[in-house]
Amino acid sequence: MIDDTARTAPAPGTAFPAPDAPLARFGLFDAVAGLLWRVAAQRQLVVVLGDLHRADAGTLQLLGYLAGDLPRFGVLVLRAFRDDEAGAAGRPVPSLLGPLAERAVVLPLGSLDVKQTKQLLMSLEAPSVDDDTAAAVHRLTGGNPFFIQQVVRLGSLAESRGDSVSAVVERRLAFLSPTARGVLDIAAVAGNDVSASMLAAVIGVPLEQVLESLDLAGRAGVIEAVRGDAHRFAHDIFRDTIYGLLGS
Repeated sequence: MIDDTARTAPAPGTAFPAPDAPLARFGLFDAVAGLLWRVAAQRQLVVVLGDLHRADAGTLQLLGYLAGDLPRFGVLVLRAFRDDEAGAAGRPVPSLLGPLAERAVVLPLGSLDVKQTKQLLMSLEAPSVDDDTAAAVHRLTGGNPFFIQQVVRLGSLAESRGDSVSAVVERRLAFLSPTARGVLDIAAVAGNDVSASMLAAVIGVPLEQVLESLDLAGRAGVIEAVRGDAHRFAHDIFRDTIYGLLGS
């Protein structure tokens, strides 16, 4: 079964058949579907797809092709994606769920609290975790499990920063417009809590332009509204990284 699908599929690192090659695309989709249905006929089948926010158009079309037969064959598909990165890239959640959007069960996974952060740190065999350290890591990472793991991997809870964490932040920032990046640069210098009106006055641009930039940064999960026109960075890591990039 797998050999048949492998012969039909593109070579690793190549794209799906182009939209103007419908027969080739249909052949590939049909081969993948046939493989899944044959496996599902023999045993319970769960398909787990990670980082769906990075999926290309061909992958999403394949999932749409499979969607109609999933209930009939009893196949469960788990799609994991980062809604903040998807939103920043202009890909709303329904577009990632495709035809299953109305039937899908969406389970948002929020940030960890301080107690959960400590439990995760201990499970990762962090060297020494007391309540103060857990609180500091939580404040730095905003309870983001991935950032917490990076902090442990770097081997220094005291420093709690490094190139790998910065790289993650810079990738998130890459989705933002130059104008939004400029607004965040000023916000990083100003401190944790900043107001949109203050940023507009300092930068010398209309308030509406600043609010649009903050909204874009908010959809990327970089900054969040607090009260009125006040905003703050979602994690200290974001502010520290942006501040560190100034002048570089």
